[in-house]
Amino acid sequence: MVHALKVREAVRTDNYHQFFLLYRNAPNMGIYLMDRMIEAMRITALQRIKSAFRPNIDVDYVLRELCLEKGTRVETTHMSGLAYLRRVGCIITDAENNPLPESADKSPTITGKFINLKESNISKPPPLAATKKQTH
Repeated sequence: MVHALKVREAVRTDNYHQFFLLYRNAPNMGIYLMDRMIEAMRITALQRIKSAFRPNIDVDYVLRELCLEKGTRVETTHMSGLAYLRRVGCIITDAENNPLPESADKSPTITGKFINLKESNISKPPPLAATKKQTH
């Protein structure tokens, strides 16, 4: 019950940092309830990060902050963290602010990758394409 009240307060105040800390430590099956709010909190977080950290921010920090780092339950469900960031409008660059192609997302390391917050247009992502169910 205490956890649920803390989640409610984090959502009410748009405190994305607290929300994702609670998400990481959700008791029992609370994480499944929080999954319903996670998309909106990620967009809110990215918009706040964009206004606070301009012009660039390290991708590793953003992935950790939004629970998108490799190996998390969230990252493995749909797409990589970098693919998610691109989907919501983030422009991934190298240290010299040169845009990186999507093929660079497959690299095992994210060191040296940044988000160009000045050029990024962060918005709610389009729905994922529906996957066809195979029937036997």
